[in-house]
Amino acid sequence: MSTALTVYIVAHSVVSDLNNAAGWDKALTRLRSAHADSVVLESYRGGMVVDEAVLRVARDRFNAEGFRTLGGLMPVWGEGFGKRGVGVETQMPFFCYSSEDTVSAIEREIRKLSRLFDQVVIDDAFMTSCRCADCEKARNGQNRGAFRRTLLTKVSERWVRAAHEEKPKVQLTVKFPQTYDRYHLYGYDPERFPAIFDKVWVGTETRNPNTPKFGYTEPYQGYFNSRWMRACAGDKFEGAWIDYIECDKQQFYDQAVTSHLGGATNLTLFCYGDALFTGTLVSRMTAGLPGLRKLSDAAIEPWGVHVIKPATSEGSGDLFIYDDFGMMGIPCVPATRLDKNMRSAIVPAQGMSDPNMGKAIADAIASGGQVIVTHAALAHATDAALLALFGYSPATAATARTIAHAFEVDGKKIELAKPFHVPGTLEPGPTTKTLAWVTCGTWDNLRIPFITVKEHPGGGKAIVWNLGTFGQDAYTIDESLCVPVKSELLTLPAPVIALLRNTALAPLGLAIDAPPRVATYLFAKHAVFVNYTAAPAEVRTTGLGLVPETLTSDRSDPSDKSDRSEFDGTILRLPAGSYAMMDSKPAR
Repeated sequence: MSTALTVYIVAHSVVSDLNNAAGWDKALTRLRSAHADSVVLESYRGGMVVDEAVLRVARDRFNAEGFRTLGGLMPVWGEGFGKRGVGVETQMPFFCYSSEDTVSAIEREIRKLSRLFDQVVIDDAFMTSCRCADCEKARNGQNRGAFRRTLLTKVSERWVRAAHEEKPKVQLTVKFPQTYDRYHLYGYDPERFPAIFDKVWVGTETRNPNTPKFGYTEPYQGYFNSRWMRACAGDKFEGAWIDYIECDKQQFYDQAVTSHLGGATNLTLFCYGDALFTGTLVSRMTAGLPGLRKLSDAAIEPWGVHVIKPATSEGSGDLFIYDDFGMMGIPCVPATRLDKNMRSAIVPAQGMSDPNMGKAIADAIASGGQVIVTHAALAHATDAALLALFGYSPATAATARTIAHAFEVDGKKIELAKPFHVPGTLEPGPTTKTLAWVTCGTWDNLRIPFITVKEHPGGGKAIVWNLGTFGQDAYTIDESLCVPVKSELLTLPAPVIALLRNTALAPLGLAIDAPPRVATYLFAKHAVFVNYTAAPAEVRTTGLGLVPETLTSDRSDPSDKSDRSEFDGTILRLPAGSYAMMDSKPAR
């Protein structure tokens, strides 16, 4: 089913932009030009409350014009509304939810919206960093993240009851932020929230990956967020959400491409106003809507390498590493647990939050599967038997961050233009093979394993990747909760990235040769390749059974042949900032 488009209208715009005939005419023209199906009318944001009568008039007018209407609210503190959180853990104006003033004030908004609309969306600031005396007393020594998740779970249950008291069939919807590796710190609970709320949305607003304000976030994150949230929420997962902030038209379009591949049935554009509709952001996207809808229709039954992140998990030194896996060209299938029938799976540090992960890894390897762990995951493996599966002991898998100046792959030394940080030292046992080395320090003979593999009877493989990203200590008080530093993983030499990618793909009978930031998405009957770079790219594949005559692309037939996607049966040529989709018939 093709993805529907929704435009979010914030409280200030509801009051100011829709208060006269000219404003209404402009809004209707803009929404129709964007091919919007629905609008969200917001009742509260940052202290501003929209009167119920104003919302009712707007609802009725939009309904009469053929638009579906939803209600929304943004739970950020504003003067005279609830209690602002106390403490300097973050600078954002999040609420204190130990305060009855906060909970009851937002409940009144939810009741009001539930009377007016059939679906109500709570925007992505439903979190808390409060350390006031009331919160600390209630916490009573408990881990802050666990306390906050339980607190917000109780508040959620109260709000859902209130919504259903007003209208039994209303769908109270929670929108998760994009920051999946920080949910557990501030109260979002991907395990309990889906059981409480009627629907779940998630942020896919990856914006510009090269600016610090909203984080150095790779566009693949939108896909991971959507697919992982479905793994957490099941059929309650419904919506993805993109915005215009710090975007040029290509980056906004990239968000739409990735979100359509992510399997959401609704895509929300944030937010109505001149910033979104003046210029070419929306027109660039809407011009590509026919192709985007084909992507959405084809994006069923994703398959590839399973990447494991339990619903509530700490990433240690591997925060947001899933984004980099995807941008290395690994076709990822997010999962919350490791199953023994998975043929190839990657378990970073997040996966070790599952207390049963050691047994799950052993079962998968015994079943003939391949399990790849990062160094941080290996460092969390305190069980000697689990370490031994990978060819190590507590003494031979140390956490000792060092700097690599060169790689050695297939006996060839690859000098690095920039130093690469390696998270640990490894000394594998005699039956463990080293596929790639790094040269560290000032001594040429100081070689540390970068990729190791231990083979087991029955075909199972236990692989260690001596890499990582960053930890929670990379964040500063003025951050925006997104990715605070650029990952080094996508700066690795092409032969090293290719070795990582194809090591992960080997059990699936696949190999892919592509530059970094050219992503592969595999579905039941189709393969999609997206070039997120500003340069043309070539892709070669083995084992996918691509059908050349089925090629469709957003660059299928430009007047300039050099700007056209082409596949000759061996090489797929992708122009900068483009995608291509083909039927795929792999022998699997």
